Parts: sequence; structure tokens; C-alpha cells
Amino acid sequence: MSDDLRSLVAAVPSPERSDGESRRQDHGVADTGAAEAERLQLSQVLFLLDSFSVGTIVVDETGKVLIINHMAQEITDRKDGLLLLHGRLAAGVSADTLALRQAIATVSEASRVGKPASPVILALTRQDAHRKLIVSVHPLRGGGAGRPVSHGAYTVICDPDRANSLRPDWLRSLYGLTPTEARLAAELAKGNSIEDAANDLRITIGTARVHLKHIFSKTGTNRQSELIRLLLNSGMGLFI
Repeated sequence: MSDDLRSLVAAVPSPERSDGESRRQDHGVADTGAAEAERLQLSQVLFLLDSFSVGTIVVDETGKVLIINHMAQEITDRKDGLLLLHGRLAAGVSADTLALRQAIATVSEASRVGKPASPVILALTRQDAHRKLIVSVHPLRGGGAGRPVSHGAYTVICDPDRANSLRPDWLRSLYGLTPTEARLAAELAKGNSIEDAANDLRITIGTARVHLKHIFSKTGTNRQSELIRLLLNSGMGLFI
């Protein structure tokens, strides 16, 4: 869990920091249980967000950051395309910042009044990368008394220049691959050619092709493109 997430968990009121002393005396047991349950629930949510391989940020209607996972922290720390400015989400280009904050305000208002709203997809300009940063803004619903936000938005950030690596041990478990087969499949899922994958694994191209045939058999696929589609659609790339 990142330092920012730990700070948010710490900000959830504990019984010892409650402002209502008399209320705590009357309902001490209930207050203690509710506060600890709240802290535990929030901690679990933050731990889950930190396991994602995509950036995730929860903001209020003004774009103020309430929760940020580890991957989003890495992206905003680079200050290329997306950054934090005085605690608010901003883009590297003023026009992009305007579009981003308008999207946040729009979906937040829909969240506040309980109306359905479609996510807003934005492509943010970057200076140090060829491809733009992809950000989707979604309405956030829920919350209530004692929760960090009752309406607002959450953003999902995808860096198309970042290769999401599939874990070979997961591929072994899911498809019964050997260690070398699993590493080869993971390299191909990154978009590498079989020649480049063989070079990275320090095996001959002939050996790599033999392994690939075994992978096809075990995964029920017949072509490399079909194999890659299967692996990418498995959802394993969503997690670190």
C-alpha cells in the first residue's frame, strides 16, 4: 500500500479521535465496532486497488484526489500527461485539464442526483511518450456518513506504452504449462515476436517453436494471434 493510501486509512476516525465524547459514552461499543469496521473495509479496498496494473484514482466533484493506487501514483509522479496540482487531478496541457475536470464534474453531478451516466474517455497529450495516456472517468456511487466520498468520480488510467506482464506462475497453474512454456507465452503476450522471445529466453528459435506447439495444445489454440487474444482476455494482466 502506498504512503498516500496509508494516510487515507489513518484519516478515518477512530473511537479515540471522535469529537462526540458524550455520544461515545452512550454508544461506546457500537462506535468502536463501526469505526474499526470502517477502517478495515477501507484498508481492504485500498489493498485491492494497489494490486491493479492500471492506475486508479478516486476524486471528488472538484477533482480533489481522495484515493490513489500505486500505479496511478507512479504515473502522476512522472508529470507527463497527468499530474497532481495542489491536490487536484490535472493534465499536462491546459486544454486537457479543462476537459478532464469537466468530465469529472459531469459524472459527479450524475452521481449526486442518481442519474445514469456513461464513462467519459479522454486521450491526454504527453511530451515524453509517443502514445497518449488513456483516461476513463466513471461516476462513483455509494458512500454516506463516515465514508470518504458520497459522490464523485473514479478514473482508470492506462499507459499504452507500458507492457503488462503476465505472471508465468499463473500461466502454469491455469494451463498446465512447463516453466519454459509459461515464460514463452508471457513474452508473446507482451507483443514480442517468437524470435525476440527465444532470444530473451536464451533458447533457439526451433526450440521455441516446439514449445509453442505444446502451448497451443494445452490452451486449445491454433495460431499465435489466437493464443495472445486468449491470454490478454483472461484478465491476468489486470493484476501486478
